Amino acid sequence: MKVDVNQFKEIPSPHGVGLCVYGGMSDEIKAWTEYHDIKTEFHGRFTNFLFDGQDLDNCFNEGKVYDYVDGFSPNLNKHLHLGHASNFVIAKALQNMGIGKKYIANLGDTVTGAVDKFEALEALSDLWDKFDYKVDKIYFATQLVGDVEMEDGTGDYVGTKVFDVNGQKIVGQKSNGNYSYFYHDVVLASKLKGETLYMTGFEQKEHFESLKCLYPGTNHLMLGLVTIDGRKMSSSEGNVIMLADVMDTLRTEFGDDHLAWNVLSGYILKSDVDSVKDINMANIDNPRQSLGLYFSYTLAKLKSAGMNVELKEKFNSFRMQYKFLKAKTNLQPRILFDGIFDVAKKISTLYVNHHIAGNKKNQELYQPLMEDLLLGMVKLGMFDVDKV
Repeated sequence: MKVDVNQFKEIPSPHGVGLCVYGGMSDEIKAWTEYHDIKTEFHGRFTNFLFDGQDLDNCFNEGKVYDYVDGFSPNLNKHLHLGHASNFVIAKALQNMGIGKKYIANLGDTVTGAVDKFEALEALSDLWDKFDYKVDKIYFATQLVGDVEMEDGTGDYVGTKVFDVNGQKIVGQKSNGNYSYFYHDVVLASKLKGETLYMTGFEQKEHFESLKCLYPGTNHLMLGLVTIDGRKMSSSEGNVIMLADVMDTLRTEFGDDHLAWNVLSGYILKSDVDSVKDINMANIDNPRQSLGLYFSYTLAKLKSAGMNVELKEKFNSFRMQYKFLKAKTNLQPRILFDGIFDVAKKISTLYVNHHIAGNKKNQELYQPLMEDLLLGMVKLGMFDVDKV
């Protein structure tokens, strides 16, 4: 028997390890506790659930696993900018968390821009390979043409072909014969015929709401803006920051692509996916402010002190298991990120007085924490690093 993990909150750390709900238990929760032999106690206005070795994967619903995920599909007519970096980081984190069965890329190639299509595709493929992002199939907008139901436009839409979406007319084929973005997405949805998650900016909310009316398996995860040093990028103001420039700066600063990725990921993943993320270049090399660097530094510090770590399949701590399940269910890597931060802080606190070299007892104390730190970083699409 499994229930939704979102029905619960963590017991505040001073009061023990487990989960709680406000008030008493529903009949469903009572049956669930009996099925899994979970002990309960009433504490103030809350009912606490005290776990004793139960596998949380057996206790909670996994959350939706999509048939297809379109996580990172930039247009091929422009250079990648900092906003694309945010999309890429979040897509890779969710991919590593296992939210999809197959990953696709629906690449825009209908407009001629400043970038050659084939050069852009080669650069994009190199980026996927360099940072271990898996794409099962690539689609090109110009090739997404098929037999989908449209009607002749009337009135203001004369000369076009339109989709009727609950009484709203959306142009599918323009009067000049060219197809719209909506048309290409309709054709793709008709080909996929499965639960599909699209990850794009919040400005495309209405677009995907309309697509969902035609294909109920359509889902949309809205992504927030990215600012740099508190400033929003704008083409008209000429302050658009290119992804290649950011990665070159980070690579020069840290000397390694994977460490640079971890640093960038820290600024993106510490916030909810739909919120604004700010990258502060002035503090990017300060582990107290740059949390991706802090995680990497903490892991490398333990290795340099003589600790060895292997990547495990599951987290050791109850809290990390819970945070991973909740992050995956809600498509919010930030929840797992918060858990990793707590683990890194605990390691740093221990490190002050618990030396590692030649002390087997202390090594055993660090081992499960180090394993959870590494697994958490990998689940968020970050990389195992040996030195910082």
